[in-house]
Amino acid sequence: MIVTDKFVFLHNLRTGGTFLRYVLRDNGVRFRKFPLKHEAWKELTDPADKAKPVIIFVRNPWEWAVSLYSFENQFLPGQNEWATGTFEEVVRGKMASHQDYFDHFTDGVPENQLHVGRFENLKADAIRILGEVDCPNFGPVKSRILIGNRVQHSLHAHYREYYTADLRDYVAKQNERLIKRFGYSF
Repeated sequence: MIVTDKFVFLHNLRTGGTFLRYVLRDNGVRFRKFPLKHEAWKELTDPADKAKPVIIFVRNPWEWAVSLYSFENQFLPGQNEWATGTFEEVVRGKMASHQDYFDHFTDGVPENQLHVGRFENLKADAIRILGEVDCPNFGPVKSRILIGNRVQHSLHAHYREYYTADLRDYVAKQNERLIKRFGYSF
C-alpha cells in the first residue's frame, strides 16, 4: 500500500501495482510505503488517510491465479512454501486464502471513496482514475503510463490451458463476488 497526500493505492498482487508504483515514484509523486506492500485498507490508522480516495486494480481471477503461480515459480522458486506443487495443488491449497483479494483489501472502504481499475485496461483505467483523484504531477505521470512497459511480468501459456473443469469451477466459487461485481468470465 502507498499513501499520498491525495489518495491511497492498495497494491494487490499481480494487478500492475509495481508498474504504477514505479510510475508515481519516478515522476515525483511523494508517498509513504507500508512495511508490507500488499497491505489492506483496514491497516490504515490515521483518520485523514482513511478519508482519502482509494485506488485498487482487479484482474480476471483465473488469469490472476496463473500469473501469481507462474511469477512465484519463475522469480521466487522455493521462497514461498505456499507456491510449491502443481498449479492445482497450489490453487486449492494456500492460494485459496488469496482468492478473495478484493474483499480482503477493500474491507471497510466506503463505496464513494473506491476507485477500481481493471488490469485488462491498466493504462487507460490508471490515467482515468489518477485524473479523478487529482494525482500530483499528473501530466508526467500520464505520459509515463502511456509509454511505459510492464514490469515483473510472468511468462505462461494462456490461462485457460491450466484449468480442468473442476478447477475452473473451484476458482469461480472462490471468487464469486469479484466475478459478479466486475463481470468476469472464464
